[in-house]
Amino acid sequence: MRKRVVLTVVWALAAALPLEAAKKGVAETASVVVIEVPVTVLADGKPVRGLKAEDFEVLDGRTAQPIVGFDVIDLGERATSRGPLPTAGRRHFLFLFDLTFAQPSAVLKAREAVRDLLAHDLHRDDLAAVATYSVKQGPRVLLGFTPDRSQLLMAVDTLGDPQLAKRLADPLGLTFGDKRSYQAGAAPRLDRETVGGSDVHDELGQVEQVNRRDQQFQVSSMTRQMADLARLLGSVEGRKYVVLLSEGFDESLLVGTGGSNDAGPRGIASVDNNSSDPSVGLNEPSTTDSIASGASYNVSSDTLYGSGQVQNDLTKMITEFQRADCVIQAVDIGGLRADGGVRTGRSGQNSLTTMAKDTGGQVFRNFNDASQAMQQMLATTSVSYLLAIQPPNLARDRKYHRLKVRLKRDVKGAELTYRPGFYAPVPVTEQSPLERQLRTASDLLGEESGTLGGTLWAGPFRMGGPTAYVPLVLEVDGKRLLEGLTGDVVPVEIYAYALDNEGTVFDFFTQNLGLDLKQARPQLEQTGFKYFGHLDLPPGDFEVRLFVRNLKTGQSSLSVVPVAVPDFSQKTTYLGPPVAPQTSPWVVAREEPARQKDVPYPFMLGENPFLPAARPRLPSAGESQVAVPSTFLGKGQLGVEVRLFSTDGKPVPGIEASTVERLVASDSEDATLLVHLKTSGVAAGRYRLVLKVTHAASGQSWESAGLVEVG
Repeated sequence: MRKRVVLTVVWALAAALPLEAAKKGVAETASVVVIEVPVTVLADGKPVRGLKAEDFEVLDGRTAQPIVGFDVIDLGERATSRGPLPTAGRRHFLFLFDLTFAQPSAVLKAREAVRDLLAHDLHRDDLAAVATYSVKQGPRVLLGFTPDRSQLLMAVDTLGDPQLAKRLADPLGLTFGDKRSYQAGAAPRLDRETVGGSDVHDELGQVEQVNRRDQQFQVSSMTRQMADLARLLGSVEGRKYVVLLSEGFDESLLVGTGGSNDAGPRGIASVDNNSSDPSVGLNEPSTTDSIASGASYNVSSDTLYGSGQVQNDLTKMITEFQRADCVIQAVDIGGLRADGGVRTGRSGQNSLTTMAKDTGGQVFRNFNDASQAMQQMLATTSVSYLLAIQPPNLARDRKYHRLKVRLKRDVKGAELTYRPGFYAPVPVTEQSPLERQLRTASDLLGEESGTLGGTLWAGPFRMGGPTAYVPLVLEVDGKRLLEGLTGDVVPVEIYAYALDNEGTVFDFFTQNLGLDLKQARPQLEQTGFKYFGHLDLPPGDFEVRLFVRNLKTGQSSLSVVPVAVPDFSQKTTYLGPPVAPQTSPWVVAREEPARQKDVPYPFMLGENPFLPAARPRLPSAGESQVAVPSTFLGKGQLGVEVRLFSTDGKPVPGIEASTVERLVASDSEDATLLVHLKTSGVAAGRYRLVLKVTHAASGQSWESAGLVEVG
C-alpha cells in the first residue's frame, strides 16, 4: 500500500502549542506604515482620466507627504480582463437591513430588491457585505466583505435566521452558509405567520411598541451603535458605502413637534409600557391643546424642539462615518410593503436624509430610484487614483489624522472625493475580534504581498470521488519569522481559501498554532517553517489564497496560486505543476487532525516518498531536477522540452532538459516524471518554467508550468 502518513525522517517537527499560551509577551515590532488614499476626480459629472502622481498633493494635517506609490484603477478597462486589484482600490458595499425601524413586509420587499442589485448592478471586483440592525442586538454583520455572490444572496435571503440556513464556521466571514443544504431564493417570508417566533421576527418593528421616551432612548442607542460600526469600517481599506434599508425614525425626535399632535412613527399612537391596556394614551390632549389651554408646563422642550441627546448622538455618528470614508446611501423602504399598506403619519424620511446627505450620500424613495442612482454612482466611481503615503514616525495609537488632497495643475471644473483621514494602526493583538476579522479578510483578498517571504505550492491529485485532493505546501523564511521576536513561542495564524473566477468560495480552512522555539529555533534560523494542509475542489479553475501571520510581530504574507482542477473522471491525461524534491530539514506542521484525510501520500518518486519544496530552486549554472505529477499518461517513451520565461513573459535562454524518468508506485496508475535540468548563465530571479512532455509513439504532448527561483 502507498504510504498514508506524512514522513518524519528528515523533518524537524514543531510543537503546536495552545494559541493563548503563544500570545503572551506580544509586542508588535516597529514597521513602516503605508497609507493608501483612493481619490476620484470628476468634471461635469464624468471621471477625469490621464492624471499622474505629480498632479496630486497630499497633506497629513498641514504637512505635505511624498507620494511613494501610485496606481490607477479603471473598472471600465477591467470588463474583460482579470488581475490583482489593490484592496484600497475596491469598492465595498454593506447592505444594512433595519429590523427595528421598519415593517416586516417592507423588509421582505427590500430583500427581494437587494437580490436584484447584487445580481445585476455591482462590478465583479466590488466586495459586498450583509448586516442587520435591531434594538436588541445592534448592528450585526452576517457576512463580511466578500466577492462570493452566492453567499451574499444566502445571507440576504435568511437575514441571519438560524432556522433558514446552516451556518459555516468561517472566522473571516467570507462565507455565510452551506450551499449544499440551501436552495437560493427559497427562504420563507419574514412575517408573523411564517417565521413565527424566530430570532429575526422578534426584532421586526419593535419601535412601534414603545412610548416616546423609550423611542428617544432607542434612537440614541441606534446612533451610538452605528458610530461603533463606522469606527469598525474605518479599519477597512477602500471606499465604503452603507446601503441603509429602513423606514427611518420619527423626525420629531430630531426637530420637535412644533405644536403638532404627538403621533408616533408612521402614525402609531404612543403606548404607555406600564399599562396592559393598549388604548391608554390614545385620547391624551395634543401638544397644541396643552399650549392653547395654558398648560404649557405639560409640554417638554424635547417634544417641542427635539431631543438634544438624539441630536448630539446623531452628529457624533455622522462624524464617525465621515472619518471612516463611509457614505450612507439610505433607501426609504416604507413604500415597499408587500401588503400594499400605505404609511401614514410622520415620515422617517427626514431622519434618513440627514444621515445620508451629511455623509455624502442620497435618500431614495424606492428601489427603482436606488438602482438607477447606484448605476450612476458606479459609473462616477469607476476611475480612481490610488495614492500611497508613508508618514514618518507614525505612532501606533489609533489617533485620527486628517488628510487633504489637492490637484497641482488646473483641471476645469474638477471635483475631488478622497479619503478624509485615517486612524493610526494598532498592534494586531489590540484590535477587536471583528476589526481583526475584517482587516484579515481584506488582506486575504488583496494583492500578493507581505514581509514574511511566504511561498506556496498547490496542485490537484486524483483520489477518487467528485472532488480532487489539493495539497498546499507553504514555506516561510525562518529568519524573517524570527525577526524582532521575543519569547519562546511563535504564534502563527494560517488562512487558506479557494475562489473561482467569479469570486465564489469553494473550500477553506484556518489554523492557529504555536512554534516552540526551545526545539525549533536552530532549524528555523537555518531554513524555515513548512506547513501542509489541503483543500477539496471540484473540476474548474481556482485561485488559492493563503495568508499567514506571526501574531507577535504582526508580520504577514499573502501567497496566491492559480490551480486548474481537471475532471479526473474523464480519464484524460493531466500533468500537474512542477515540484522539487527537497532534502534539507525544515520545521514542519500539518493541518489539524480533524481535517486530515485518509488518502495516499501524494508526493512519491516510485516507491519513495519525498519532501516537496514550495517552489523549485535552480542554480544559475549547474544541474537540478523537478518532479511532475501525472495522471493517465500511459506507457511508452517520452520526450521533454523545457522553456524559461521572465515574469513579463519574455523567453530566457540558458536552460535545457537532459533526461526524463517515469517513476510509478507498484499499486498506482499514476506516475511522477523526474526531469533532469541543466542551466547555464541564467540570472538570479523568479521565472516561469514550462515543461512540454511528448509521447514518442503518438506525438501527443502536454504541458506543465509553474514558478521557479534561480540563484
